[in-house]
Amino acid sequence: MRRNLEEVKTLAKRFIKTDGENPAVIVDNADWITPYGYIDFMRDVGIHFNINKMLAAEAYANRLEEGGLTFLEMGYMLMQAYDFVYLNKKYGCKLQIGGSDQWGNIVAGSNLGRKLSIADGAEKDEMFGMTNPLLTTKEGGKMGKTEKGTLWVAREKTTVFDFYQYFYNVKDEDTETLLRLFTRVETDKILDLCKTDIMGAKRLMAFEVTKLVHGEEEAQKAQETAISLFVSGSDDANMPTTTLSDSDFNGGDGISIVDLLIVSKLAPSKGEAKRLIEQGGICVGEEKVPNFGYTVNKKDIENGIIIKKGKKVFHKIIL
Repeated sequence: MRRNLEEVKTLAKRFIKTDGENPAVIVDNADWITPYGYIDFMRDVGIHFNINKMLAAEAYANRLEEGGLTFLEMGYMLMQAYDFVYLNKKYGCKLQIGGSDQWGNIVAGSNLGRKLSIADGAEKDEMFGMTNPLLTTKEGGKMGKTEKGTLWVAREKTTVFDFYQYFYNVKDEDTETLLRLFTRVETDKILDLCKTDIMGAKRLMAFEVTKLVHGEEEAQKAQETAISLFVSGSDDANMPTTTLSDSDFNGGDGISIVDLLIVSKLAPSKGEAKRLIEQGGICVGEEKVPNFGYTVNKKDIENGIIIKKGKKVFHKIIL
């Protein structure tokens, strides 16, 4: 838990000013939620929430259609609402900002503040909410979903190279939107670039988004690695890498290509791994994997090998 907390703080500091004049303060809601007993919390906070109104909220209505709600999900609104009230009382926080999918929880906090003030006979503090549109594709789907799962800003979960590649590989029609949102390039130049050189536009966009999140030096490395790989296939210094241990070989001298794709997270399941192989989408070095029985020897991995998935995904395997 402590490690996760420190990671969140580190990530937040990339986007929020936490020093100098009027710095932001990063606090941990465990400080006020953990000491609060369950019975006391439900009596003080839960009494102000109507289940019928909660279920009418879009977020909960969608979850019901998808298969139902857990008590944890139902309780999340109460906890976020109380967080807002606490921060308002303790720090004078008047505005909560979140994605558009958080609108219901933000409003719940403002309403809870009003109800608690009425119950205490106190004057209600001003509490406002502001939401940002979610980043979506032209089809309306959330951006950030990849074949391996979710796109993270944490480098330990998504490497800088994979982060860059995700944005470089978005659909052409989404490039203009991303350039408008995440760069200071003038609109006329964006329109012209997307019309005359879509690949150049995607390189610029991927670089700028990566720079915004990971810094210019890391973005430059990722772009240079991508160019080197896709032009000459030679530079693997900054390539995503998986390190195997003896236990991955189960006492043998080799590992099946299917297991290797799973371990390296190039495929989320054995079924997907087999589908990729069957379609001719996997190469080890320059050799296309012919079938599911293909095995990679431990001796070869000692010197490092490169697995290629499709035309644009490269992954280094070392022992």
